[in-house]
Amino acid sequence: MHFPHDDEQTREFLSLMVPHQPSIRNFVLSIHPQPGDLDDLMQNVAISLWEKFATFDRTREFLPWANSLAYFEVLRFRKKCSRDRLVFSGLVLSEDLVAMLAEEASSRSLAEPVRAALETCLCKLDEKSREVVMARYASGNSIADLAASRKESVHRLYRILEKVRSLLVTCVHRQLSASGVTSIRSIS
Repeated sequence: MHFPHDDEQTREFLSLMVPHQPSIRNFVLSIHPQPGDLDDLMQNVAISLWEKFATFDRTREFLPWANSLAYFEVLRFRKKCSRDRLVFSGLVLSEDLVAMLAEEASSRSLAEPVRAALETCLCKLDEKSREVVMARYASGNSIADLAASRKESVHRLYRILEKVRSLLVTCVHRQLSASGVTSIRSIS
């Protein structure tokens, strides 16, 4: 990676990257809880961000864009490690769980108990419902794109998502009550 001293794009990139680096690091660790891999992953993320910086839409916020690229770097890293047949000690997460954690971690408005409850509730969903939720929210696909790729009607997917959101809200409230959290803002 080359950073010429007089390049305005380099200065702009660094002015965005440096203050957000701790948040990106925390995001990566939240979806890939293997501290031993963190430095390698952050290097890959930084390289990816630099290489794709020309495509960054300056009218949008940097951190969500950076975290979405970091998410794909984590998936790429996990795929590479699985091909290398490395055995990890500790927790090994499925791609669905990584996607779910990425979605949760990027939602900064949720308090930690709500995030934990949502994680539990997402894990309780049947596979098809979880796939639809992850395809819609983790990857950012529009309902129309999702419907076309799944060969389903837009109306049907809206109904599925509405039902799943309702189930998740009920489940999260139940989880929070069971864990003794009584004072939360409306999450529905």
